[in-house]
Amino acid sequence: MFTCHLGDINMTADGGARIRKAIEVEQDQYYLSMRIEKLIVSSSASGPFLQRIATLTEKISYLTYNDPVFQVPAGNTLTEIEIVDAEKLRTIMVGMNRHLKRLYVENCLLDRIPPTLSSMVMLENLDILHCALTALRLDVLVNNRKLTIVDLTRNRIRQLFPITSPPKEMLPTTVLILAANQLERLDMAMFAFMPELEWLDVRGNRIVRFEVTVPTTYSSLIRLLVSSNRITQFDTRNLTLPQLVSLYLDDNALTAIPTQWGSMPELYYIGLDRNDLRQVDMSIFAQLPNLRGIYISDSKVESVRTSTPLTLPSLEMMLFENNQIVSVNFGGCNFPQLFLISLINNRLTTVPTLFQRFPKTRLSVDGNPIRCSSMSALRNKFIDGKLYLSTANTQSECATTSSIQLETRIRNAIEAQEYQFFVSLSIAKLIVSSTASGPFLQRIATLTEKITYLIYRDPVFQVPADNTLSEIEIIDGVMLRSIVAGRNNHLTRLSLSNCLLDRIPPTLSSMIVLQQLFILRCRLTVLRLDVLLNNHRLTTVDLTRNQIRQLFPITSPPKEMMAIKTFGLAANQLQYLDMAMFAFMPELEQFDVRGNRIVRFEATVPTTYSSLIRLFVSSNRITQFDTRNLTLPQLVSLYLDDNALTAIPTQWGSMPELYYIGINRNDLRQVDMSIFARFPILGGIYISESKVESVRTSTPLTLPSLEMILLDNNQIVSINFTGCNFPRLSYISLAGNRITTVPPLFQRFPTTRLSVDSNPIRCSSMTALRSRITQRTLFVTTASTQSECGTTSSIQLESNLLGCCNA
Repeated sequence: MFTCHLGDINMTADGGARIRKAIEVEQDQYYLSMRIEKLIVSSSASGPFLQRIATLTEKISYLTYNDPVFQVPAGNTLTEIEIVDAEKLRTIMVGMNRHLKRLYVENCLLDRIPPTLSSMVMLENLDILHCALTALRLDVLVNNRKLTIVDLTRNRIRQLFPITSPPKEMLPTTVLILAANQLERLDMAMFAFMPELEWLDVRGNRIVRFEVTVPTTYSSLIRLLVSSNRITQFDTRNLTLPQLVSLYLDDNALTAIPTQWGSMPELYYIGLDRNDLRQVDMSIFAQLPNLRGIYISDSKVESVRTSTPLTLPSLEMMLFENNQIVSVNFGGCNFPQLFLISLINNRLTTVPTLFQRFPKTRLSVDGNPIRCSSMSALRNKFIDGKLYLSTANTQSECATTSSIQLETRIRNAIEAQEYQFFVSLSIAKLIVSSTASGPFLQRIATLTEKITYLIYRDPVFQVPADNTLSEIEIIDGVMLRSIVAGRNNHLTRLSLSNCLLDRIPPTLSSMIVLQQLFILRCRLTVLRLDVLLNNHRLTTVDLTRNQIRQLFPITSPPKEMMAIKTFGLAANQLQYLDMAMFAFMPELEQFDVRGNRIVRFEATVPTTYSSLIRLFVSSNRITQFDTRNLTLPQLVSLYLDDNALTAIPTQWGSMPELYYIGINRNDLRQVDMSIFARFPILGGIYISESKVESVRTSTPLTLPSLEMILLDNNQIVSINFTGCNFPRLSYISLAGNRITTVPPLFQRFPTTRLSVDSNPIRCSSMTALRSRITQRTLFVTTASTQSECGTTSSIQLESNLLGCCNA
């Protein structure tokens, strides 16, 4: 991807000619993106302008659009239109159009789906995000025969209106996203005319009742996302979901496990974390015969029992952590595959008698007040790795009244092992006739499947054709400059460290079953992604700590998408990163560019990584972070720590699952909380050790899942959360700043705890909130005597405890 920056363009003068000339100059680029800072037009940046620009490009993205109307003339040939920030936009008008496939509008005043939607006969993707929709009439989607994805996240939709009469053709919709709206009831029968539906997302609404009023089947539905609502009634008796694999009802208001289940024969995982459950009757799960995992943690469960005999032949794991469980009874349960039961942090006083019933299982009762007599009786289970308990080195480290000795028995058990499942042979010095690769590898392959060289001293390493080793590792190849491999159907892992290789081995494609490639601390200076194309099983590539300065994109679309899931480029010398460059790696799950020299991070064309869960970009020099073209539906956390940002980025793509964001140790001066409205389920915000002076909210903001805000060790003198609605906020830390009065946050966030430790708080402000300090909802700097305070004065909090403050 090549981006051409054109600066200001005046379309009333020579703007069109300038764009055309830039395209001609860069015509050899496979992808070309034009960036215009300011566009000057005669009347509007839509309408006739779109006709002119469509002769030069297929796609257009507006970072800011300032008119109340956006017009797409009839016959326009653009295939994608994106409007990222359109705070004045109220109307979209489209003439008959047979080209437009994607329409994306964000941060606008639209209060309904455009009435001319049916004019876009080829439309496949419709995204209207963070606008003012209050209702959705499904009738409006009926005439778009190719519309597969509809995303209406973060509007104000309170009501859904069903299709009024059966359509002539079923709707092709596969993805429908209604997250972060205001729905209070959901009837799944409403979408019966969407038989291809694969993904329905209603997280973060206000749904109380979830039901299906008439028998309905969704044969393709694999994702049903309903967490973070207020569900008290969940009735799916009329629902058939033959492909649904997992269902998470986390963060709702259920007081009992639902009993009315429809047919879900492939359901493997069910989660009911953070509800208001008191009891668990395992017999309910008999309606879900293929369950593998049951997760009911962080609730108020007191007992687990089984009212009628139950067999779950595939069940592998049960988690009941952080509840209030005092009794567990699995009598009548038959779980032949069960290997883990976790009862961490409950109120059990005896270890449940489960090992005879489930001989293959492991049991964790860590964090329970277990009696020593119960623990002593099962000491061997602990030694065998079957039972997990709270452990410590000394009694003083235990939070219990007593302890039992385990260490001696463990050592004796290890020494008694006569048979090892794995055998490793260590050779201090290997003497060969010529080289420790080539023919030697053929001989050694008759004795082992894996070989590791602690030191390899030759400049060439040769893997003969048809060698049968599955793993080769060279830890120190200080003279190694070349890898030569013949055609190989066995090698799955190749790891090279501390070598002189300056390029990916040209014979990489000969290793046709290779799954993992590691080249660490070597001399690579460039990476041409083309070299990875022919390794169709390659899932892990780690090139950490080389000298890579430049990445070259794939030059022509491959016949098959690449299988890479993990890509490591940490500790290299990259200065620029375009995430669009990896578009042919759709399975990418982890991407690591920490410790480079990246200044600009962007995605120059719309790109989706549906599986990306880890994106590591800290410890660079980033000043520009623009992900408006990036869709990361699975990303949970993003840390921009240790970069050079002077402002919190404002150009964000779609990251609907983002739960944690960190921007520690940057050069920020102000924090506008309103920016985080783009992340509807955000749970934690961390902006510490920067130079922040003020925190404010420019527009009202609701983050229903936000639990923690850390703003430690900045230079904050003022903080204003007016307009903020954070119903789950439990902790705000402002430690190590310059605040002189305790911010008035408790009325707005009544359940939160606030830390202003190490701030120059005035005594008058501290005195007014003395009860908060003693109730441990306000944390301040304390000491035993005034001489221990670093302030001019103090107030008495308790006997022998002062609150340090300034008079």
